[in-house]
Amino acid sequence: MRQARSDVSIEGELSRWGNSITNLECWGVIANSVGSWFSLHLGEKILRPKPIPNSRLTADEQNFDSAFGLFVTTSPWILHSEGQWVVDSGADGSIGGPIDKGLDLIRGTRVQAVMFAAESSELTIQFSPGTMRLQIFPDRQSETEGGYCVFFPDHSVSILLNGRGEIQNY
Repeated sequence: MRQARSDVSIEGELSRWGNSITNLECWGVIANSVGSWFSLHLGEKILRPKPIPNSRLTADEQNFDSAFGLFVTTSPWILHSEGQWVVDSGADGSIGGPIDKGLDLIRGTRVQAVMFAAESSELTIQFSPGTMRLQIFPDRQSETEGGYCVFFPDHSVSILLNGRGEIQNY
């Protein structure tokens, strides 16, 4: 059951999440074949009670969950590498398309830094080696679009949806 929390701030939780994932490996990248939704799996691998029977997933993604995660829904986002555009949320999201191929470049990298802009709710994750940067831009004007979730190993989730924050435990 989800319960909203008022004892913590979005900025504080995202800072805690960012500090926790710095230097962790991104070992899982799962892109949705419909639209621009995707998830990143970071840090310790936690054995799933039952594997996910999906041949599009790696063996690790089928058999393990992650200690930390990021799930991007309908937020606009862009991935840069070495200062050049790689892919963004407007690209073709079909199986094997530009979103799959672009986001797959993150697999095996480590989080170098996480930045959160409170005014815009923009989340930026810098990966190494190299200068790969993922930027997520929640839509603060929309009632139905633009959100992302960050997951913690203590089974809490910080949800930033439509640019407005709500911390929930589930």
